[in-house]
Amino acid sequence: MKIKKSFFYAVATLIGTVVGAGIFALPYAINALGLIPSILLLFFLTVTTILNSLALLEVILRTPGNNFFCQLAKIYLGNKGKLFELVVLIFSNLGAVLAYFVIAGSFLNSLFPAYFNRVEVLYLFIFAVIGSIFIWRGFDDLGLAEIIMFFGLMFIIAILTVSGVSKINFDNFSPPGSINFFAAFGIFLFALDGRAAIFILKNILTRNRKSIVASVILSYVIVLAIYLIFSLVIIGVLGDAVQEEGIIGIGSEFGFFVEKLVIFFGIMGIFSSYIVVGSNVKSTLLKDFKVPHILAWLIVWLLPFSAYVFGIKSFTALISLLGVVMVSVNTLVITILLKKAKKYGKREPEFTLKFPFFLNYIIVAIYFAAMIYEILLFID
Repeated sequence: MKIKKSFFYAVATLIGTVVGAGIFALPYAINALGLIPSILLLFFLTVTTILNSLALLEVILRTPGNNFFCQLAKIYLGNKGKLFELVVLIFSNLGAVLAYFVIAGSFLNSLFPAYFNRVEVLYLFIFAVIGSIFIWRGFDDLGLAEIIMFFGLMFIIAILTVSGVSKINFDNFSPPGSINFFAAFGIFLFALDGRAAIFILKNILTRNRKSIVASVILSYVIVLAIYLIFSLVIIGVLGDAVQEEGIIGIGSEFGFFVEKLVIFFGIMGIFSSYIVVGSNVKSTLLKDFKVPHILAWLIVWLLPFSAYVFGIKSFTALISLLGVVMVSVNTLVITILLKKAKKYGKREPEFTLKFPFFLNYIIVAIYFAAMIYEILLFID
């Protein structure tokens, strides 16, 4: 029974980590790219994400102790490798906080339209400050936050499916439209990224580590199903009226009570992710860069908030760039770490990735091609 409970907890933790703010951009991206191309791309990226996660898992299992990304980078790549990973970690997490702010501002403005004359920045300032109070005290219980996220998202999916399935119009599944392949590529990568949970699966399943592989594969199969059900219901009901934030504006078809309820749970999920990611960034700044506590605290929330105020407000453009950059860089790092760990790892792993190693480099090359294109598009 303990094994069954721990397995469920591991699956729920990984799903809750993966399924975050990115889910809300999927209906817009899938509708804009086209249903069939989107399903094929999502399937391909889910497979490559599973392989990347299992590669990271093998590195973790080959290395004694409880090590996270930066510690693994130091062990196999030295202090320069650790510093590089720290910088990547901080910038990607601060970018994630900015993405949370962008979507939270839109959600709050939709949920409470009668206050502050619909000025999103005021709603967002309140959201950021309340979260910063938790971040000041420190909150890094990823498992608890993601379990909450998991059940909240299951509730959202259930509500939307029950209230919307009878209203689906198959004519709404239109041909490819307004978004390019690489923009969708980045959005899908952002929505599938869940590396942070891989590190704690070993501890959750400490007595049955051979089941970690099954938990990773099952989690991503469920994630793919969640994404497709959520997106197909939204697109099938709304068609081209789907907005970038996914669930904003669904009230005209799903009912305004359903819209407000779904947005409320969406805000709660984003809030939990914000304080966990923010607390982790603050902890990294304190421990690894020796930044004073108050400055680290201000960087975590005031820097992303300032970026929002100065004009970075496109949710899909932001997460597309973040997704392709942070996943591409970390995929390259994981590939290098795996090669080093297979040679220098001091522990016999319970799992070995039986996958031609050169295919890892092909995946990295595809990711980096998408990253370069997305960066050029973002600059332009």
